Amino acid sequence: MGMFHRPPLRARRVRVDSTGEPRCGLMTKTVTLSLDVMGGDRGPEVVMPGAELALVRCPDLKFILFGDEAKIQAHLASRPRLAAVSEVRHCEIAVRM
Repeated sequence: MGMFHRPPLRARRVRVDSTGEPRCGLMTKTVTLSLDVMGGDRGPEVVMPGAELALVRCPDLKFILFGDEAKIQAHLASRPRLAAVSEVRHCEIAVRM
């Protein structure tokens, strides 16, 4: 293991407010994130679970998801909580690396 070894990811504790609802750090209002779902080496297989995890940690998030609408909708079908706070914007063109 090199000097930059990173330990495996573990579940983090989620902060809760006085009602027991999870809260994300210092965010006090809804934040909308735009995500290129088709980006990266593995596209939606990585981006969608990441967005879902972010939503668990920060329940006030909303998402605008850019990419192939059919592929995005297929992933949202099994993630109803994420689907409820997401807007999908279909993109015809993808830039390949």
